[in-house]
Amino acid sequence: MASSTVNQNNIHIGRGDIYLGCTVPGTPPVPLVAGVPQTGVFVGGTLGPAMINYKVTTVDVRTQQSGVLAISVVNTEDLECEFEIGELTFANIQAFFLGAGISPFGSPTASFGGQVAPVFQSLLIVAPKRDGSFHQFMIYNSYFPRDRQVTFAREKETAVKITGVGIGVFTRARGDQLGFWNTNVISG
Repeated sequence: MASSTVNQNNIHIGRGDIYLGCTVPGTPPVPLVAGVPQTGVFVGGTLGPAMINYKVTTVDVRTQQSGVLAISVVNTEDLECEFEIGELTFANIQAFFLGAGISPFGSPTASFGGQVAPVFQSLLIVAPKRDGSFHQFMIYNSYFPRDRQVTFAREKETAVKITGVGIGVFTRARGDQLGFWNTNVISG
C-alpha cells in the first residue's frame, strides 16, 4: 500500500540563482561550493517563476493487420527554460538580447541590429531547498531567441522575461543531449 505522508522538504518555494557559461559536467550535477558553481557567471536571481518546458512529440505506429497502436516513438524533443530577471546590467543585456552587441559607443551601451551569429552557452539554475540541498537544472547548450519586452513602471520592478532554448550536444550519450534536472544536489 502506498504511503500518503507528505514530505514538505520536497515542496520548493523560493528563488533560483541563474548562471551562464558554467562548465558542463561529464556526469551531472555541476559541483557546488557553498551553493555556488565554481565556473560561469552569476546573472541574478529569478523574480517570478522559472518555468522548465520540456516538449516531446511522438509518432504512433500501427500495423496493417490491426488498427491498434503497435508502438510510439519519440519524434522531436525541445527543452526550454523561461524566467524573469531584474538585474538589467550591460553584461546581462548583451547575454540575453540575441541581437545586442558591443556598441561602437562603448560600455554601458548595447547596440541592436546586424548581429548574425547567436552566442551559445550553458544555462544553470540553482535553487536552494529547505533541507540544505539544491535543485539544479541545466541546459548544456542554449541561446535566447524569443522576444523581449521591457516595461518601466512606477508600481513594480522592471523585469525582462527570458527564454533559454536548448540546442543538442551530440557528443553526449542519447538521453542526455539537452540537459538535466537533479533534485538533490549536495554542496561541498
